[in-house]
Amino acid sequence: MKIKFKNYLIIIILFFSFKNLYSQIDIGIHGGLNLSSISLPKIDISGVGIGFLPAYSFGVRINYEIVNDYSFVQEINYSIKGHKVNILGIKEYYNNSYIEMPFLVSYKPQNISFEVGPYLGFALKQVIRNSSIDHVDYGKIGNNQDDDDTLKPIDIGVKFGISISLEKIVLRSSAAFGISNTRPGGGGGNSVKNISTQFLIGFPIYLFDDKIKKK
Repeated sequence: MKIKFKNYLIIIILFFSFKNLYSQIDIGIHGGLNLSSISLPKIDISGVGIGFLPAYSFGVRINYEIVNDYSFVQEINYSIKGHKVNILGIKEYYNNSYIEMPFLVSYKPQNISFEVGPYLGFALKQVIRNSSIDHVDYGKIGNNQDDDDTLKPIDIGVKFGISISLEKIVLRSSAAFGISNTRPGGGGGNSVKNISTQFLIGFPIYLFDDKIKKK
């Protein structure tokens, strides 16, 4: 499934809609490791295991200062999320490409910031690889709840994070927990939810400070 042009336009409008409301805006880029899997609380099948999938994430981050140590954070990230399935020694890798938009509230008393807020993800593509054969399968994205191979186009969840600001870089770690069922037909009665942990390195690229500008 392809996201239409109007959906990209909505993302851009949301991303920059707050620019004129705050006196200080920090813009940066980041990238790094993304470890993801799925939550299946009731699975109990002999010989079947579900593990984490190592992949990557990168994107743009805008920090809007609200007051003192508090700020509002918006991001647009491209992330590979998914999971690994081990069936009697044969491994299948589910690589799901997402455009993700976290909306976070940040508290930064010194050089350490704590963040929490919801995220919205748009599924772009699903690639399935098998360790026993040299073959790549492309999954389906849609809202067909009767088809266990269909990935839902929208993922909603909650994200928690911590960042450490150094002189020229930012070290960032976060955990995200999905609250929406991303595969209604494929959970065997379970709700299939995304879970992920990220370890990113960020680089500030632009600072707009209205107070400095007015002096």
